[in-house]
Amino acid sequence: MTDFATADFFRDETLLREPGGLGAPLVRSEGRVVIERLLARTSGIRVSERAHGPAGARPFDCLPSFVLRGLTSLTLEFDPAS
Repeated sequence: MTDFATADFFRDETLLREPGGLGAPLVRSEGRVVIERLLARTSGIRVSERAHGPAGARPFDCLPSFVLRGLTSLTLEFDPAS
């Protein structure tokens, strides 16, 4: 079991893998915070026409999978909040 009082969260990778470690709950929590802050600081988000072409003619490359379609890349453009 991890001693959280003395653990180095930036270097100790076992915290993410061991039973009772931080792992998935920590990643979900960090992801939620990142998305909330990103949305709070932007007024618009769109797919980049420069990288992917105009709307309606965007050939996205997906990773081969039977379970989930994951994009190999997605370039977004953001408008800063006023």
